[in-house]
Amino acid sequence: MRASGYGIGYSTAVIIPSFYSLSMLGLGKIMPYAYTPIVLIVAGSALTVAAATMGRDHDQLDIAEVGAP
Repeated sequence: MRASGYGIGYSTAVIIPSFYSLSMLGLGKIMPYAYTPIVLIVAGSALTVAAATMGRDHDQLDIAEVGAP
């Protein structure tokens, strides 16, 4: 039960990118197929930057504020 959250998160991170070929085929219908990896790289980069900017800023965090579990 404790590891199910970790397992689901790890598995989802592996399963979702495995559908890139289907995404490339779909994008290939509206643009040249050779450029579809660029679109996926830009989309992935944008999602990474968005997630990083929404996260907490830890550079000024005092270790005493964290506390022990």
